[in-house]
Amino acid sequence: MKKNIKKKAIIITKEAIIADVVRKHPESITIFLKYGLHCVGCAMAQFDTIASGARSHGVNPEYIVKDINEHITASQRIKRSNA
Repeated sequence: MKKNIKKKAIIITKEAIIADVVRKHPESITIFLKYGLHCVGCAMAQFDTIASGARSHGVNPEYIVKDINEHITASQRIKRSNA
């Protein structure tokens, strides 16, 4: 008998490196751009955390992290429902 096990949601934190988030979740690019973080393709994205990138653009990193996590969760739900 198989148990219906729910996968734990992937949680992106403000300490995550921007390039790592973009690489694993390309759908997050729209969120970074929404907040003016056009650094998703620049060299600094390899080293900057979401928190440091957000602060350098005058944005509260908590807003970005919340939106990214919501966006990833919604994308995963859509993928599962289409499977």
